[in-house]
Amino acid sequence: MLSQGNRKIRWIGYLLGSIAVLFIAIFCIRLGEKGRSANDEAQTIKPREALPPEALILPRDNRQPIEKSVRRDFQTAEVATSFEGADLSAMGHRLRYERGGLQSWYSSLWPRLVTSKPGRDAVLEAYAYLDSNFYQQSELDLLKLNGLKNDLLDKLMQLNPMPSDLGTRLLAMYLDARQDAVWRDYCIQHFAPYYQARWPDAARAADDGEASRFRAVLRQAANDPEGTMAGSALIGLEVLSRPPAAFDRNEVGTLALNMAVDKSRPMNIRATAIQICGLMGKKEVLSTARSLIEETQNVSCLIPAIGAIGSLGSANDASLLKSLAASSVSPYVRHAAQSAFQRLSTKKAESI
Repeated sequence: MLSQGNRKIRWIGYLLGSIAVLFIAIFCIRLGEKGRSANDEAQTIKPREALPPEALILPRDNRQPIEKSVRRDFQTAEVATSFEGADLSAMGHRLRYERGGLQSWYSSLWPRLVTSKPGRDAVLEAYAYLDSNFYQQSELDLLKLNGLKNDLLDKLMQLNPMPSDLGTRLLAMYLDARQDAVWRDYCIQHFAPYYQARWPDAARAADDGEASRFRAVLRQAANDPEGTMAGSALIGLEVLSRPPAAFDRNEVGTLALNMAVDKSRPMNIRATAIQICGLMGKKEVLSTARSLIEETQNVSCLIPAIGAIGSLGSANDASLLKSLAASSVSPYVRHAAQSAFQRLSTKKAESI
């Protein structure tokens, strides 16, 4: 028979063994529950969120959808090749979604354009960004979005060499009526610098089909009586009428004068035309410039008129300029009037 001490040791052993079995059982139960939970979770994991409707809609007719296998890094030659000939608008919808928005897309694209030799894939992705017209869906306001697009276009024009198809894209964006009017105006502001960079030789430009297209579109935009971008187009004509001239300078000067005196034109267009007349020495615009100062308090219209008077006016205009310099509520107008008065004074001293 076991002694009382041995019986106690045996019962302690039984107790410890039972506790160990209990812990093992609890561990196994929890492990099984964890496995079932993971399995249930795996079975209930939702597939990758589908593209929003606007990322799949092709806004234009006869478009080919982008291949679903396009990678997100867009770094390899194979991916660049897949972009060639692709629909830029549909591509823009896809990239905007995959990049997480227009700002983050721009942030990922910009470093690839500022390298010494950007790849063709980066250039094409920039085209897609510029071609995009997310104005009703953008998380950015119009001023910000158009500013980002303008930065990208500036950078593309600084590339050496410039992309051979940049001119085609520039014309297409300006002519696309679905684009925001401000962005289209930005595009036409790039016409003259693009033309000068692409065709520094006037003789070569005369026989080039693309150059001829730029000249025709720029002339048409400036002559459009209802066009809101006529002012920017006129500035481009004036720039390109300088040697080596793409346009006859006398014709551009006459057009500027006609636009300045045409009261059916918007005030800002007339003010731009007055500024061009001042640059081109068209003294016939002086009466219109003086009248404009009496007609408007718009600073952006007053300053070109004041500048033209300072460039073309006579001593009789000194009192008007002195009055504006002393009494205008706008510091910009006061500064413009002071500068114009100084130019008149310099001309008077030189004529003595």
